[in-house]
Amino acid sequence: MRVDDLDYKLPEALIAQEPLAERSAARMLVLNRGVLEHRRVRELPALLEPSLFVVNQTRVLAARLRGQKSTGGRAELLLVEPVDGQKLLWRTLGTANKPLKAGQVLHFDDVVARIEAREEGMLRVRFEGNFASRSFESFVAAAGEMPLPPYIARRATAADAERYQTIFASEPGAVAAPTAGLHFDDALVAALDDAGHRFTAVTLHV
Repeated sequence: MRVDDLDYKLPEALIAQEPLAERSAARMLVLNRGVLEHRRVRELPALLEPSLFVVNQTRVLAARLRGQKSTGGRAELLLVEPVDGQKLLWRTLGTANKPLKAGQVLHFDDVVARIEAREEGMLRVRFEGNFASRSFESFVAAAGEMPLPPYIARRATAADAERYQTIFASEPGAVAAPTAGLHFDDALVAALDDAGHRFTAVTLHV
């Protein structure tokens, strides 16, 4: 199979920029014995035999940090993965008006981020600040934004802090939501449970 055979153009007008008020009202395409049906996610209990649902309990960090270079220009980091146990050294993606490079210092309020190296398209960044009185996680929660996908052409809002989480989210560490799980709500889980479906959880940070 050629991977480019799977390429297709999705018109921008068909990409929702805001989530539905009801998670399980999302549309779902069902292939049933060769027949395509347009259904809703909330119809899952009637469409499946009793099954085991494996849900991801990862929680998305407010991983997009907007700050300034020492010269005053704007810069942005996207936290990807901690390198050390204290979570002060991270692999990140970074953007600015000019490519960021090793040796540069970025400022995020009272926290300094020093770029130590560029490795395989990513930046290794060390964060310095008064982390004796607060955790790095609390800094990120206060200063960061939800890292909405690039096809969402708007800034993250306060509402996204919870809406861009699944109802199963409990273990912080992801920088993107496990997308299918975003369509489950408490009512759907209760209906699936009543229909004999079972749930188990794993933690896979995206």
